[in-house]
Amino acid sequence: MKVLSGHLTLLGDHLMTQQACEYSVIRVDKTILSKVVVPLGLNGFLAEAMGDQVTLYYVKPLGYFGRHILVGLESSSGRYYVKENALRIFILLIGGIALIPLLGFGLLFLPQAFASLAFNGVASELQSRGFQLVR
Repeated sequence: MKVLSGHLTLLGDHLMTQQACEYSVIRVDKTILSKVVVPLGLNGFLAEAMGDQVTLYYVKPLGYFGRHILVGLESSSGRYYVKENALRIFILLIGGIALIPLLGFGLLFLPQAFASLAFNGVASELQSRGFQLVR
């Protein structure tokens, strides 16, 4: 888990899907995060916190090539986090492993499964710290 604190000064262009909003850039003080995926449950709280002091909790599960994924947000309005469905992670892992012998198709599922596991690990930690779950 990575933590970034400061004044939220910029939310760049974004692309919204049914599950998340991907920002081209988010700036907190002088730190710039590019390619940030924000689950829809947190997106409203992030927009509301524009110009305020915030603490962002995020993961970058696939290293250099992956996107930053926002897991939790702490602002003057409260402390919030989101969590993945455990059944979805289970299906990705089992499906990925089972499909490897079939021309290696399972390898397409495994990066998403590992990203979801990292995401849920951070979400569980934030839950233990008293953050409020947002769906």
